[in-house]
Amino acid sequence: MEISVKVLRETKEILIEHLEEPYDLKIFQDIDKAVQYLREMIERALDSGNIYESQCTEEGKSCTVKTWYIRIPPERLLNILRFAYQTKCEDVKKLLNDYLSVTGLSKSNIRVITPTLSALRLSLGNRLTEQALLIGKYLSENSMDKAMDMLFELALTNCMLREIIEELYSTDTNTFQEVVKRVLERKGNLRKDELTYTTDLVKLLYRHSVKCRCFIVKNLFRTYLYERRKVYINNVPGECLLDIVELLIQYVRDSKPYMLQVILDPARSRVDRIELVRKDTTLLLYDKQSEAYIQVVPKVMITRDVLYASMLRQELEKLRSELQQKCRQSKITYMLMVLILVNDMYTKAKLYLEHILRDEQVSSRIIDLP
Repeated sequence: MEISVKVLRETKEILIEHLEEPYDLKIFQDIDKAVQYLREMIERALDSGNIYESQCTEEGKSCTVKTWYIRIPPERLLNILRFAYQTKCEDVKKLLNDYLSVTGLSKSNIRVITPTLSALRLSLGNRLTEQALLIGKYLSENSMDKAMDMLFELALTNCMLREIIEELYSTDTNTFQEVVKRVLERKGNLRKDELTYTTDLVKLLYRHSVKCRCFIVKNLFRTYLYERRKVYINNVPGECLLDIVELLIQYVRDSKPYMLQVILDPARSRVDRIELVRKDTTLLLYDKQSEAYIQVVPKVMITRDVLYASMLRQELEKLRSELQQKCRQSKITYMLMVLILVNDMYTKAKLYLEHILRDEQVSSRIIDLP
């Protein structure tokens, strides 16, 4: 068992950090409670050999840091990581002293920066992690997207941040603060500065991290399809479109197989013999018995107009002639799939499927989701 205990004299706070997986950070203002917590940790370690054996996961989520603490703007956190890489400094205490001296900020900021580094797994004990320095490297090279992708992966290891991200019901960043406030209040952790900086951090990740945007959008579709919750989706990242298409086809195949069967070639394919196959950036439906392939060609159409037929027709006309030509020259057939998102206060999703056969016959269907 390896732990770190820090006393912040100015705020009279005691920080107890567990430095092995699952990582954790506890903050106390009561000495007796801090001592009692340490005693319980030691007793569990002596009894079981693993002080957190019964706490390694929270409701099946792959998060390991149970405490959240942020009292600095996210932009300052990024500046510190950039400064760390540029000065090749891994020692947290020296790094913060040097950074605050160079920027002219008060040294009292050390007490609020240190716990944030720990809560995001950017530091262990008094040393920056490899991920922290790599994020600093990406920032120094103006590779903001790479830096934010890595920071997002670290954010998911924090149970409170993960809970916030999973509870988002919209891709509209104006709704993020409402969700952050709800989760922080539920955890008894609501301070005005923490609400502001946590919201800013989640917005920063969403705007600059493809992994974050894809994680949120995929989670929204799962929530919409399987929990039938109201969601709002005004953006589908191209980087994860195939993942979403795969999710939608699996849903239709399992929940509405008769609708998928209608547009398949009944002489050759049956829904119960179809499996999804990913080949690089191509998604195929494969019939295990006839060994026939159907290539899925996905598109997304987002509109606020419930009378979307003319817009859909224009989208289809652009693709049909090209696909029919390909179909005549290929051993596979094509299925055009248009995901239609009709947005008002919330999103209503529909799926247009069109199977183009070799004889140029077309079979199509619009499916209401869920």
